[in-house]
This record gives sequence, C-alpha cells and structure tokens, in this order.
Amino acid sequence: MSGDPPPAPGLILPRGTAVNGGTLLYAHAYGARAIPLAAVTLALLATGDRSAAAPVLAIVGLAQIGDSAIGVQQRNPGMAVCAGLLAVLHLASAW
Repeated sequence: MSGDPPPAPGLILPRGTAVNGGTLLYAHAYGARAIPLAAVTLALLATGDRSAAAPVLAIVGLAQIGDSAIGVQQRNPGMAVCAGLLAVLHLASAW
C-alpha cells in the first residue's frame, strides 16, 4: 500500500458525504478482509474441492451479512442491498 487512495473512494459513501481519512482507512480495512477471503474462495473453487469451499463460502456470506447490517445502520441503501444480495449468493453457493 503506497498510501494512495483507492479509485473513487466516495462510491462506498452515502450521497453527499465527504471523502476523508476515514474513507481510506475503511477501504484498506475492507481490502484486508475481502482480498484474502476472495483469493481462498477462488482457489478452492478452481481446484474443484467443493467440500473445502463450502465453509469458506459460508464465512464470506456471514461477512456480507455484517456489511449489509452496517449499510442499514448507516442508511446507505447501496451498501445494504448489494452486500445483502452477495450474502445470499455466497450462502446459497455454500450449499
């Protein structure tokens, strides 16, 4: 991480909210969780090991439920709906 802001960090904020240092912190914290989970999930799916992929997909789905709850709490409909849909997709893929 070079300290450069991610592209369009304001996309994760409710309309009218200013981009500040907290935005960059949130983006890096989210990336620290999302990138390893996505890499493990994709690697397991690529190997065809469905028995190992199912628990990881369930964990990713639970994380998305948390993101959706944060979106609801922050009154950010885009985050609430998108994370909620991704939670359904991940949890359904786990079974």
